[in-house]
Amino acid sequence: MKKLNIKEMIESVITDLTNNEPVNHYALKLQMISRCLKNESFSQWLSKEIDGYKKEDTVPVHRVLTTQVKANLIIDRGFNKVKISDHIMPLFPLGEELSKEISTIEIKGSIIELTRLLEENGNIAFSTTDYERVKLSKVYEDCTILSAHKPIQNSEIELIIHKFKSTLLDIFMEFNETIFEDEIDFDIMTKKKDIDKIIQQTINTGVYLSENAIANIHGSTVIGGIENKVQINNRAKADLESIINKIEQLSQDVEADREDIANEIYTIKVELNETIQRPKIIKSALNALKGITLGVAGNEITDLIDQGLEIIRNL
Repeated sequence: MKKLNIKEMIESVITDLTNNEPVNHYALKLQMISRCLKNESFSQWLSKEIDGYKKEDTVPVHRVLTTQVKANLIIDRGFNKVKISDHIMPLFPLGEELSKEISTIEIKGSIIELTRLLEENGNIAFSTTDYERVKLSKVYEDCTILSAHKPIQNSEIELIIHKFKSTLLDIFMEFNETIFEDEIDFDIMTKKKDIDKIIQQTINTGVYLSENAIANIHGSTVIGGIENKVQINNRAKADLESIINKIEQLSQDVEADREDIANEIYTIKVELNETIQRPKIIKSALNALKGITLGVAGNEITDLIDQGLEIIRNL
């Protein structure tokens, strides 16, 4: 298949992302793109996301969630039997290691299954294992666990889906630079602001490859893993933190899009708190903030964003 056809398929998927189509609508296109590019790292990542992670697979960090445990239980002390429903179990009596083990969930399901879960609009929960219920019964004396589950917020599943889309877009942008010589049309929609908004809201991660992985695609090279990260020097980090704090203060006076602004500020703060930072994430979040706050009176926020982008460019 000619490169042009692969380019057209990628542009078709970008349109689907822009139109917020469900993943199953463009999953076959993604698999075809993967086969045509013959890139092992991209194919492996896509296969796990579309088909689900196997039991032995290590899932990405954003698919590891911490949750509460709710139980239906009976406490029977002979003279007083009490049945409690939907009780949030305190896990600290089990010790730090076991508490962490029980309250941690690895979301291995396919991105298509997760999308369907959200469409059903119900409460999402994972059952506990027999082993976990035995351990939970030791939290209280004379306790019998009838059933127990781990509830998951819909917003946490939404974040996993957004991470998939953002990684996909970022991969396409890498392909655009390394394979297609900037020929991919990221301005497919009639109104440029529509695609801009999607890109600004979703590109929050880099290409997902294993650490130090190098993917050769038709003679081109995409480098992933820790090579995409840079330890920002203390001075630049302090300046960025100061700028973000000022933006956060000024954003309190912005009436519209306040939640979107808060999300991008949170993304930058999380990245700055990492031991090794990914400037690409900070740059994407700053550009997203710029797009959101472009019409703010006085443009004080825009000026601060430009200062932050200048710091990133000079790293």
